[in-house]
Amino acid sequence: MTKVTYHRKNAIIHTLICLLFFVFGTFLAYTVLFEEHGPFEILYYSTAAILSFWFVGPLFYWNLLRSFGNLELFSYDDQNIVLNDNRRIPWNTIKSIKNKAPGMNKFALPVPSYFHLILKDNTQVRIYTYNLLKSKEEQTLKDLRATWNKNKHLDQFHKS
Repeated sequence: MTKVTYHRKNAIIHTLICLLFFVFGTFLAYTVLFEEHGPFEILYYSTAAILSFWFVGPLFYWNLLRSFGNLELFSYDDQNIVLNDNRRIPWNTIKSIKNKAPGMNKFALPVPSYFHLILKDNTQVRIYTYNLLKSKEEQTLKDLRATWNKNKHLDQFHKS
């Protein structure tokens, strides 16, 4: 069983960086509420505070959970990919495996990086990596694809 893990220090560093933005946003909100400023400064500071919470909030939450949680993102062997909720995805049910880079959704909220599995019944499975694998992400994708190519034609119960 190959386990895909991340370094806890990456999650802690990301959490601390997000915390700095939170503190900065809180300082800006405090400044707007309790100090005298002109209308343009109020608009500028309040917009910056809201945007710091909007963009950094989800990142802070994800990385804070990963700082204290299980280091294993998922695992796989010759038969299945095993997700953290113990759901098993057999290799012979997967149609494609892609790596999706971090981006924004339609509400301009951040979306973390993930492995995107499209199954033969056209359902989609996302295995979030939360940008924590760093340089290991591409190598993990290559290893996943190699294992999938080797095992996608094998029956789950009767290996040749």
